[in-house]
Amino acid sequence: MTEPQGGADPRVFTTRAVRDGDDWVITGRKYFSSNASVASFFIVVAITDPDVPVHRGASTFLVPAGTPGLVIEATHHLAGAHPHEPGHSLVRYDEVRVPADALLGEPGQGFMILQTRLAAAGYTTRCAPSGWPARHRHDGAAREKPFHPGQFTG
Repeated sequence: MTEPQGGADPRVFTTRAVRDGDDWVITGRKYFSSNASVASFFIVVAITDPDVPVHRGASTFLVPAGTPGLVIEATHHLAGAHPHEPGHSLVRYDEVRVPADALLGEPGQGFMILQTRLAAAGYTTRCAPSGWPARHRHDGAAREKPFHPGQFTG
């Protein structure tokens, strides 16, 4: 969902999808597309109605890998990543044509779909750190001394 010019702020998205007959044509760029180099499909958020606020004008599409016009421009590995990990890519959508049924939900529901997905991811991300101390608080081999009895461990 992230774009080079504004990060993950949907108010500045420039990727567009325009209806053309029975198809949608997607044009734009996305950054930090995780696992793009090994993906079989891409989930793309594009503005389909620029005349309304983004929460009503963004739509979400499934785009198969290998679709003409879908170009992985560069792949980056973040600090601490293992060399064998696929990394995060800058992906260009150069008049990528997809059928109407590639649209998830209805036009303009992309923001709602994103919020549903991101809310679940945020919950998982926030909860994961508290699980590690809970699992390891009595593991003397992991440290020289146990956690402080009053320390939060989940």
